[in-house]
Amino acid sequence: CGLCALAYPLEAVEYDQKEQMEDIEVGAIIVATGFSTFDPTRKPQYHFEQGKDIITSMQLERMLSASGPTSGRVVQPSSMNEPKSVAFVQWVGSRDAQLGNPYCSKVCCMQAIKNALQIRERHPDTAVVIHYLDVRASGEGYEEMYIRAQNAGVSFVRGLPGEIVPFELGGGDGGAEVVYEDTLA
Repeated sequence: CGLCALAYPLEAVEYDQKEQMEDIEVGAIIVATGFSTFDPTRKPQYHFEQGKDIITSMQLERMLSASGPTSGRVVQPSSMNEPKSVAFVQWVGSRDAQLGNPYCSKVCCMQAIKNALQIRERHPDTAVVIHYLDVRASGEGYEEMYIRAQNAGVSFVRGLPGEIVPFELGGGDGGAEVVYEDTLA
């Protein structure tokens, strides 16, 4: 219809452009396959919508970003204070056939370890624990990063929480209680 040419007046649209092959040298190739996030409200035992201080890993990523809303500081959304402890819950939505996701995301273990290290580096007095079924550290340097996190004081607890109870449900202002069993204890 020609409207694209009108919308882009700098001749960015070429209707008669032909396919061409070109050899170029590059230092790396990045295949960005994309992903979709999991809706944590599908796990009602984690009370995502009821707890002000229960956030997703993507929300934490944004918080840890220097250009994010807290300038890279980790805070409890309910009070904007630095938390005394942070718990990561792995496998929320992954390897869960009942939710239609019987596969491993291959992302969450290393994302949690990276974020846990950042929290410990920026807030050394904050206790950090990662609740997991198993740790998938299968890329180059991943095992070393897992060991580095342990040496930095990140605790790893084998066993997923049965429930996360926001203190708001009991009349409190923020924070949560993580109900879990350590299957290695």
